[in-house]
Amino acid sequence: MNIQEAAEHIANEIAMGRDGSYSFNYEEPKTGYFVGGRSWTLVGHHDVVDPYVIRDYLTSHRTLLSHEGVFVGWWTNDGKVYVDISEHHYSRSQAVFVAESRSEIAVWDIENSNEIFV
Repeated sequence: MNIQEAAEHIANEIAMGRDGSYSFNYEEPKTGYFVGGRSWTLVGHHDVVDPYVIRDYLTSHRTLLSHEGVFVGWWTNDGKVYVDISEHHYSRSQAVFVAESRSEIAVWDIENSNEIFV
């Protein structure tokens, strides 16, 4: 999938009310933890976060997204859409440590599909 296709996919998932993550180079992990805060977060309302805005966000992060274990993630909270660059960690303690060092609110537990607040 190229950047434009990924942007359209992500925008479609957001429109369908589905959260998710994607990597240009790696399979989606089944276990471990995602930690955001690797870069700035795109935040907006559904009508503003369209494929063009997402494409520009992905393009500005293309080098970072080529690194091992780096994903783009998206979710909706309180009517706002968030698109963020996240890292995958196998260890819960490492994920929490990284999240705390970045002043993140939570990490995402992939296997159990829930947040772990830090």
